[in-house]
Order: sequence, then structure tokens, then C-alpha cells
Amino acid sequence: MNHFENVGLNPLKPFYIKYLHKGLVAYSSKKQVFDGTIKEKYAHDICARIHEIDNAFDSLSLSIEYLEKTEFQESAFNFSIHHSFHVENFLLRLTSVVDRCYKVAGTSILLKKKTIESIRGNSEILKELKQYSEGAVQAIKAVDKVVKPLRKLRNQVAHEAGYSNRNLNCLSMIVNIEEPSLLKQFEDVMSVEQLKAVIIRDTLDLLKPTIERMSVNVELLIESLSQIYQDVVAIESVE
Repeated sequence: MNHFENVGLNPLKPFYIKYLHKGLVAYSSKKQVFDGTIKEKYAHDICARIHEIDNAFDSLSLSIEYLEKTEFQESAFNFSIHHSFHVENFLLRLTSVVDRCYKVAGTSILLKKKTIESIRGNSEILKELKQYSEGAVQAIKAVDKVVKPLRKLRNQVAHEAGYSNRNLNCLSMIVNIEEPSLLKQFEDVMSVEQLKAVIIRDTLDLLKPTIERMSVNVELLIESLSQIYQDVVAIESVE
């Protein structure tokens, strides 16, 4: 997903491109610093925050890509371990999208980095953002709402125990059965491959829609912030 293509960023892109060009020229000349205008620096900081959001989405999508796999032939670890690992990876990265949405909003309204990065940063950002864009406030809340149903599971994985469920436990037991007649009893009911398919389907049904829903609200957030971008770059005294 590429939220950098959102038209809401169009007011910033000319300044962002100028900033990147100056940086590249400085780098090629082996200079440690270069002179960017306040507007260019502002545009760079916003676009960098958007890239951070897109990186978070890419990580989530990569987890989904692995969760669709049934075989990991070059790995020493079995399907159950891989599946649990990538579910955990997805859940642990999920809230980073929410946090990065708050940070792009805080940067957009020119809050100090110290405030944005503080423990109470998100609540401070939301309080200040209400003065600029109610649409942006609602978009952030909507992203948070999408994540909310998975927060409990995410916190369990982060603080209590690794991810598992009945079907994964059942699969782990079946693949470790050494007695052929006992194994056949289980596979007469459901084969290992069929059980893997069930596990994958259930996981994707739980996790995959979250990415799409969050992405829609991130798009709305950027569009809602666009007027702020236009106002900032239109101020003649800000150079």
C-alpha cells in the first residue's frame, strides 16, 4: 500500500522534492549539512512520517504473505512454528500503524518532537488536533477502532504467552505421531493439508481485513490534514 500517492500530500511534494534534491547534492559533494527552508523541512518531516506508516503496512502485508504458505521447505521449523511466529509478528506490529498516525498528525500541526514522543503524546496530539481538523481526529479514532478487537490478543502475545489455538495444537500433535495406525485414525477425519488450510483460512479471516480497513482510514487522515499543509506552505513569512 502506498499512501504517499494520496492527493492530500500534493501541496507538500514540490517542497519535499527540493529538499531531497538538496540533500542528494550535499551527499554527492560530501557535505555533512545543507540549507533547506522551513517549508522544505516541514514537507520532508511529514512525508517521512507517511513513509513510516507505509513501512508498517508493508510489514503487515509481508506477514500475511507468509501466513498464506503451507510449506517452508528450506526451513528447519515446521508449519505450526512458522504460522505462530508470523501471527505474533503481525499482532506486535499492528499498533505501530496507530502510533505513526498520531505522529504524522502531531508533526502536521507543528507540535514539538518532545511532545509527540512523550508518554502522553497521543492524548496531547489529539487535544491539539481538535483545533485544526475534526476530520483528522475522527480518522485517527477510526484507525484505533479497527485495531481495538485485536488489542487483547496482541497484549497476550506481547506480555503473557506466544500465539496458539486449538487447531495449531492439534496439528502439532498429529505431525508428531509415529504410530501409523493412530495417524491414520486422525487423517481419516481430516488430513494434515486440510487442517493447514483451515488454520490459514481462520487466520486470514481474522487478520487480513484489518489492513484494508486501516488503510482506508489512513487515506482519510491524510486528506483531512491536507488543508493544514496548504495553509502552512501558503504562509509567505515561513521560509
